[in-house]
This record gives sequence, C-alpha cells and structure tokens, in this order.
Amino acid sequence: MIGRIFKSEEMYLKILESIGDAVIVTNVNGDIFFMNEVAEKLTKWLKKEALGKPIELVFNIINEYTREPIENPIRKVLKEGHVVGLANHTVLIGNDGTETPIDDSGATVKDKDGNILGTVLIFRCITERKRKEEELRLHSAIMKNLAEGVYLIRVDDGIIVYTNPRFEEMFGYNSGEMIGKYVTIVNAPTDKSPEETKQDIVGILLETGEWHGEVNNIKKDGTPFWGYANVSLFDHPEYGKVIVSVHTDITEHKKAEEVLYHERDLIQTLLENLPDFIYFKDSEGRFQHISKRFCKFFGRSMEDIIGKTDLELFPEEIAKQMHSEDLQVIKTGIPLINKEENAAGVWVLTTKIPWFDEDGNIKGLFGILHDITERKKAEQKLRESEENYKNLSNELEIILDLIPGLLFCKDRNDIVTRVNQNFAEFLKMKKEDIIGKTSFDLFPEEQARKFREDDLEVINTGIPKLNIEESADNPSGKTWAIMSKVPQFNEEGETIGVIGLAIDITKRRKIEQKLRESEENYKNISEEMEMILDNIPALIFYKDLDNNFIQVNKYLADAHNESKDVLKGKSLFELYPKEEAQAYWDDDLEVAKGGKPKMNIVEPWETNQGKRWVNTSKIPIFDSNKNVIGILGTSTDITEKKLAEINLKQSEENYRQAFNRAEFYKDLFAHDINNILQSILTAADLNLMKLRKLEDSKDLLEINHSIKEQVNRGAKLVSNIRKLSLIEEQEIKLQPINFINVLKKSIKYVKKSYKHQQIEIQVNQEDDLPNINANEFLEDLFDNILINAVKYTQNPKKEILIKISKEKKTELNYVKMEFIDNGIGIIDERKSTIFQRGNTMPKERGGMGLGLSLVKKIVDLYNGHIWVENKIKDDHSKGSNFVLLLPEGGF
Repeated sequence: MIGRIFKSEEMYLKILESIGDAVIVTNVNGDIFFMNEVAEKLTKWLKKEALGKPIELVFNIINEYTREPIENPIRKVLKEGHVVGLANHTVLIGNDGTETPIDDSGATVKDKDGNILGTVLIFRCITERKRKEEELRLHSAIMKNLAEGVYLIRVDDGIIVYTNPRFEEMFGYNSGEMIGKYVTIVNAPTDKSPEETKQDIVGILLETGEWHGEVNNIKKDGTPFWGYANVSLFDHPEYGKVIVSVHTDITEHKKAEEVLYHERDLIQTLLENLPDFIYFKDSEGRFQHISKRFCKFFGRSMEDIIGKTDLELFPEEIAKQMHSEDLQVIKTGIPLINKEENAAGVWVLTTKIPWFDEDGNIKGLFGILHDITERKKAEQKLRESEENYKNLSNELEIILDLIPGLLFCKDRNDIVTRVNQNFAEFLKMKKEDIIGKTSFDLFPEEQARKFREDDLEVINTGIPKLNIEESADNPSGKTWAIMSKVPQFNEEGETIGVIGLAIDITKRRKIEQKLRESEENYKNISEEMEMILDNIPALIFYKDLDNNFIQVNKYLADAHNESKDVLKGKSLFELYPKEEAQAYWDDDLEVAKGGKPKMNIVEPWETNQGKRWVNTSKIPIFDSNKNVIGILGTSTDITEKKLAEINLKQSEENYRQAFNRAEFYKDLFAHDINNILQSILTAADLNLMKLRKLEDSKDLLEINHSIKEQVNRGAKLVSNIRKLSLIEEQEIKLQPINFINVLKKSIKYVKKSYKHQQIEIQVNQEDDLPNINANEFLEDLFDNILINAVKYTQNPKKEILIKISKEKKTELNYVKMEFIDNGIGIIDERKSTIFQRGNTMPKERGGMGLGLSLVKKIVDLYNGHIWVENKIKDDHSKGSNFVLLLPEGGF
C-alpha cells in the first residue's frame, strides 16, 4: 500500500531525495522501502542493497558510552503510533564499521482513515554540533576560572543573566544569587544614583560599542570598593543583545592614589628625608624633581639629572623599557604599583603614579624606588626555612607512618588533627578523609563516648593514661589494642589536645588462642611425623655442626642396636672406630663448609651381620639467613645390588644385560630417591620453623601430608620397577578387557592421590567402543599417564581432557586415546626421547622419570603405539597431548 502511495507521488520522492537530512521509509513490517542519498552516505549501505532489508540491519545504533544497542525508533513508532526521537549519545554503526553521532525522529505514515501504512525515519549527522558543544563547554570552563570577574546584562531590561565565580566572590554573593537581579545592585551611590551611573555607561556603550573606566561598586554586605570595568556589546544566541563587563578590583590601587593626592604637599619633605629613591617626570619623561637618595644611588648631582630623560642617563635597553612604562602610566592613568626590579644588585619596588595638575589632567608621573634588598634576603631565608619546614614535616609524616601502631592527635573539641597511615588503613579510609572528624563520626556512639571520656580525663588532668587494653568494632570486625594517651601542650604549656597510640594486639590474642589449641595438636602431629620417618626404609639422621645426632629414625637406631633416645646427642666418634668416624665427619664438614650436597656416596658398612653396602646422600640444612646449621643424611642399603654386580661379572652376556638393567635402575632410583629426600628435607625445614613458632597447626598438617605423599611416591617407584622387571623377564598373556572401567578406576585413584589439588578430568568418547587386548598392567599405564599430566602442570587448576575414538591404521583397527593437559609442555627436542629408559625431566622439575618408560613398555607389550604432540600447534608451552593407539580386542 505504502509503495503505491509513493509511486503515485513521484514529486514527494524527489523532495525526499533532495532534502539535507537522511530519510528512510519502511513498510508496516519495518522493512526498508525507500532511502535517500544522504541515508546511503551515513549508513554506508547502497540503496539497492538496503531495500527490503529489516530496519535494524541497516540502521544499527548503539549508546556512545555504554556501547549497548538502542531500541530502534522505527519499532517504537510502530508499537506506540506517535513521533519518537533518539536519546542523547546515540551512534550509528555504518556498514563498513564507521561510527557517526546522530539524532533523529521517527513517525508513522497513515492513510486518510488513520491506518498505519509504514514509517518514515529522519536523521542527521551531529558531529559538527558536538564539536561546537565541546567548544562551548571549554569556553565555559575558561570563564569559570578567569582571575577577573565577568558578568552579562541583558540590554532590553538590564537584568543580570550570567556571572562567573570570580565576579560573585568579588561582590560577596553566593553562586547563582545574582542571576535575575537588576544591574544597579553592583553600583554604589555617589553624587549620582546607581541608576544614573548605569545610564551614563549604557549611553556611551550604545553610542561607541565599548566603555572602559573606574566604577564605584558596592558588595552585598554594603562595603564599597573601586572596580575597573571593560564593557562591550555582544549578540547572545539565547539572550539577544547583552552587555559583557570584565571587572577588576582596583580598590588597593585607588587607595594608593588617594594617599598620594593627600600627601603631595609633603613631597618636598619626602624628597629630602625619605630613604627611598623618589622622582617626578613630565609627560615627555624629563626629570623634574628627584630626592637626594636618588642622586646618591646613581652617583650624579641633581643638576646633572634634572631636565634629562632616561635615554640620556642610562643604557639604551634599560632606558627604553623605563620610558615605555612611563608612557603607559601617563597615557592610561593607571598606576604601576610595587613592581620588583633589580638595579645594579639592589632590589627595589618600583611604583609609578600619574602626576596631575590643578585641573586633574595628567602632566607626568611620580615614581618611588623602595629599596627591598634586605627584605628579599629575608624572603630568601624564609623560603629556605619554609622548605626546611616542609622537608621536616614530610620526614615527620614518614616517621609517623612507620610507627607500628595507630597514632592520632585530637584537639580539645575531639576533632582529629593528624593520623598516621596505620590508623587510616585500620578504618579503611584515606588520611585526609579522617582529618576534621570526631570520634562520633568514626566509631559507634557508645564506643566513641568511652573514647571521649578518656580523652577529657587526660586533657583536664594533664596526666597520661598508659597501656590500657581496649576493644573496638571497625569495618574488619572486633579488634583489641593497647592504648596510651598523653596530653598535647602548646608553647605556653596549655593543654590543647591529646595524642594517642594504639598498638593492635588482635593478632597476638588470636595467636595465643591458636597456640593453646595447637599445643595438643602438635604433640600428636610430631608423633605421627616421627612414625612416618621410622617407616621410611632408609637410615635417616640429622646432625648439628658439632657432629652430634639431633634426630634419627628407627632403621638407623636398629642398625646400631640402640634406641633412638640413646643415639640422640651422641657423635660419630662414640659409635665408630676413630678412623672410620673421622672419614664420615670429613664428609660432613665438606657438605657443611661448601654448602652443597654430596649425593650417592657408595660405601661399605661393617655391621654385626657382616659387611654391607649403602648409598649415602648428605645435604646441608640452612637457617633463614642462609647459614648452614646442620646436615641431613639418608643411607639406603644397596648390598643386594652390589653383590649382584659382583656376580654378574662371571658371565659376559649376563653381565652385559644385568649391567644395563642395573645401571638403568640405579640412575632412576638414585634420581627419584634424591627427589624424595629433597621433599623430606623441605618438609623437615618447614616443620623446624613451625616448631620454633608453634602458631599454625594447619601448616604442620600440610607438611605431614607432603611427607606422606613422598613416601607413597617412593612405594610407587618400587612397584613400577618390579613391573618393568616382570615385563622384561616373563611371557605375558593378553585378553579382551573393557578399558573404560579401568580408565574410570585410574581417574578416581589420581584424584584421591592428589585430593589437595584442583583437578578436572573430562572424558569425551564415541559410542560402541570395543574392548582392547590387555592385562592387569593397563591400570598402571593409565595411572602413569594421568599422574605425569598432574605433576607437570603448574596451573592452580589442572585440566585433563581424554578423547576416545576408533581409528584404522595399516589395515588394523585401533582404539585411539588422547590425554590433553594444560601443563608445562615438552620441547620438540625431547619428544622423541621422553619414553626412553633413563630419560627424566630436569631435576628442578622433580618427578618419577620411570613412569613414562613403564608406559612405553606396556604399550609395546600390547602391540600399540604412543607419542606426544603439542596441545596447541607450534606452541609447546600451552600443554601436551599424549596420543595412545591400542589394538581392538572385540566386544
């Protein structure tokens, strides 16, 4: 219908094409029927592409600041049936992504019966308007910050329509109070009424377009003062023709002039006796009168100076500057008051005032040079003193902020005058927001009343109140403090306030409570830790630097056929022959003095059962200052391994195979036992620190848990070694196994093993997955892959995604499993060697290097394949993807 209307009214279409605003016409469904060329330019849509499109697609609008979409006005028009406009700050997003600030209006198109046929949307770019608005805001800011007073008066009725802050301040009015008042409120009555003064100025203004001069003004409180006004006319877009007046308070200048007028009869006396340099010049700048002091300063006689100009007496550059100032004073009649100048090392205040004849005409000027050299020196000393005071004040502020307590100063009226940073942080406020407030502004009423009573007692008696324990409620909860308050005196010895210092003892009280609660817990924890050390299958000891045993485990005590208590406090020389003890002690001293461990020392050990062999490692123990305070050692019985090495020499082939296997297990075992030892050491160090403080039993439990975890890891290592041996030495039978159930069991095991860590394991699997040919080692395969992913992930949340699918490769059907983690990743150089025997992660990353070797052995046993890829291509640091292919074993 709307299309027929527009086609029948071709003239209207041409009009819409010709107008300067953008026009879009839609049908009743909001689909675009027509748009003019301006709309094409603003929307960046070609008309032929936009026609038939929904209005929202072409006319895409958002809020300029929130960037949120705005309801399309066309939809609003169709819904409400009347004209609507856009909200402020609307931006049109063009088809090419450009942004244009716009305003618009939308209306319905109706037939003669009032039925809605469609809508018409008219909008325009307001970029230029926004620029002008910004300019107006800038001009407004300038007006508000001018040093001169400015006000606007409407010419038609003499009403004040604008005043800037300086003008209001000058006349003693509040902000906006003068708006709407008649202009004569600023004129003081003289021999003319305020209205007559206004008429005189406006008459000249309307005739010449401007007026400049002195005005006797009056403040709101009736105080008269002199102002100098520069007045002009201006056409204002809102108020029509207005008078713009820029006002300067010249009261002080006028007072100076009046003093000079009243005392000109004393000029001669001044010239003869005042210590200032005084002179009179005519309108051409010739000296007419000078004081003796002036002559003496310039080293000339009065006869040499009278009648001459500055150019005849002084250097040209200085003379021209002085002459220019003289002419300005003579021409304008405005004095030059107290201009500071340096003449030949002497500082002077120069004042130049118009010199009037009997008829009030300016005939020259009167000048005074007042020697202020001593004052300048005093000012310099004052500036230095102020700078010193400022530095001292800053230093005092720093010192107060460093005081380990809540410091405050209050006057006699309970008003806070100073606080330190600790006080501000205690109230969770800024220092400047606290200054000027009272106790009742900062604390609950009952508490504030108690504080005020204590303050008044100190102020009225002058006697300090020291070390009073008080409690307070604040934004962080209930706190306790030791409060001391002393009177604050002025120079006359009068009490002017109180100074307080509160030492927060909340933490101490909580610690005391925790200490009481943890003493019993610690006793149990200490016994449990000792039990753990006693069950580690190694000889573990801790010695001080005097060669005395501080702690030993049960294995070491049993090895010496003594109890642990008997061994504690003894030295090596009390347990071994001197030569043997000295050898052990030399090793200990080497570790203690060098501060470096000695690892994997293989040495014989004579026991009641005969000669044994042990693998010993010794590590220095440091205090908080990095000083060695003792030696931690562990010895593992390797007699069986040593005897095996000796027996293996009997057969070259057997020796070669056993040697390789022993070397492999030795390297892996040594590496991982060292890691276990290091973890036990760290836990022992932490436990030692906690033993000294006895403040946090929870931390001791965590340390205990860490030791337990390392012991479990050691047991896992031994289990893996045994399984590797079984795989290498026995013929293993395979059978179809439902691997999904095994995988679920491994996932549950890993989460339980690392229950103190945040672990998320997700499994995505295809339907109808077959079994695989495997055996009981399948669970170890999954365990080691998952544990490897957890151990080498440093993120707080450890994420593992397991993707399971079917894949055919070289005519064989496989189950493909991908273990994708968010760990530290594996560099490309190590991907090909990570499953090889003896390969381990770097020492600083810790871990059981045996796990992946066992995985590779099990995969080879199952005739499968395993390799590692990057989680993100070309970026190993984002995590790893262990890909596993295992042959199907039926359903």
